[in-house]
Amino acid sequence: MITCVDIGEEFSQCNKCGLCLAACPVSKALFLEKYSPRGKIQLVRFYEQRKLVLSEHFKDIFSKCLLCGACTSACPSGLKLKEVFVGFREEIANQCGLHHRVEMVVRSLIENHNISDEDNEERMQRYLEIGAPVNIMLRRGTLKEGEEATGEELREFCRDKIAHFKIPRYFKFVDSFPMTVTGKIQKYIMRERSIKELGKEKDAATQTA
Repeated sequence: MITCVDIGEEFSQCNKCGLCLAACPVSKALFLEKYSPRGKIQLVRFYEQRKLVLSEHFKDIFSKCLLCGACTSACPSGLKLKEVFVGFREEIANQCGLHHRVEMVVRSLIENHNISDEDNEERMQRYLEIGAPVNIMLRRGTLKEGEEATGEELREFCRDKIAHFKIPRYFKFVDSFPMTVTGKIQKYIMRERSIKELGKEKDAATQTA
């Protein structure tokens, strides 16, 4: 991982062309230089030169970076901007602690084993009520000629192989799948058909975390 010592060399290659600004979704949304890749790497450079000290404002600026890598791809000089920002986030965390939003997520992971700060039993119940009634469609051609299978046989096969709450409640054998012109299965159409056939429109409309 790139360190602050390497920042000077990285920044010296920047010709300040601004192509990273056009590629960065955060820069286009906030219209402030400090949130742009060019502005952030300047801040990192000043920190490395001990002209700036880390602060909560620093933490907020770098927390808005999506780490999407668009700036790195757009940079004609080949700067490893994403590596710079990941490395500097680590430096900020070491010196100033985690951003409060990240801290909330970490705390929830430790306490609840999920990022939504919800009770796992309630989440599991919602999954069982909404997510588990999956109508799995199997193409008849999957079976060998002359062979047959039932939903119960498939459920029995799944037992002890996958988590019990992932075993589908419903199976359906079809002759073909809905396909796109490029030969890809249209899963959303399969889902819509299953919801309608099983009368699960109300469950499907329920918003989940």
